[in-house]
Amino acid sequence: MIGLKKIQGNQLRGLLSPLMRIGNHGAAIWVHDSFTVSTESITVQLRLEYPCFDHYVCSEPTRTWLNLHHLDHIFSSTAGDESLIMSALTSANHRATNMYFVYEHHGTDTFRSETNLRGCAIPHHHRTVNKSELSYQAAIGIPLQEFRCIIWHFAEHRTQFVEAHVMDGQVRFRSGFFEDIVLTTEGGGCTIANRPENGEGWSMYIRTLVPRSTAPAWCGCFIPELIRLT
Repeated sequence: MIGLKKIQGNQLRGLLSPLMRIGNHGAAIWVHDSFTVSTESITVQLRLEYPCFDHYVCSEPTRTWLNLHHLDHIFSSTAGDESLIMSALTSANHRATNMYFVYEHHGTDTFRSETNLRGCAIPHHHRTVNKSELSYQAAIGIPLQEFRCIIWHFAEHRTQFVEAHVMDGQVRFRSGFFEDIVLTTEGGGCTIANRPENGEGWSMYIRTLVPRSTAPAWCGCFIPELIRLT
């Protein structure tokens, strides 16, 4: 059983737009401390940690496959004076998950409407990132619009792999012969924690993340070679 509530529900608007540029369907996964949505092809992942919500209950891990446009429409339909309440229940055979969304007016017990969304089993070919298998060496934060530009830049060229190289004070995204994207801390384009000390830098495995402030960012972990956009 899943139960979530976001009092400032309108803060969820637009969070899925970078993912929908990559694919129409994706996986929604709830675990005890986070809610994650990832795309079907180039693995772009949006992760909402439980402090992002005002109420978060997940009695058991739940996974389902859904239409990202339908979920985005539900998020984007939340008015500025409404809370969004979400619950989910999986069938006994784990083949279907029924999700229920309610818009609650602030300061009242009035509910505007209820919307249902049905998910199915996640395809076997879908790649899931298990954060417990990752060893984090650095954390890089960037504004949402910058992240969208990076996704669109490589997705428009149908690029499935991109190298993100972190040096002291800058992050460089590159893939093949396409134009690089460079963000610098001096220019205010990003913030970097745990900067490389030996001057050689790190390559990064990227995934989206929304921390406590609900300001979307991304973070990475060290892997030796090429990274997959996620």
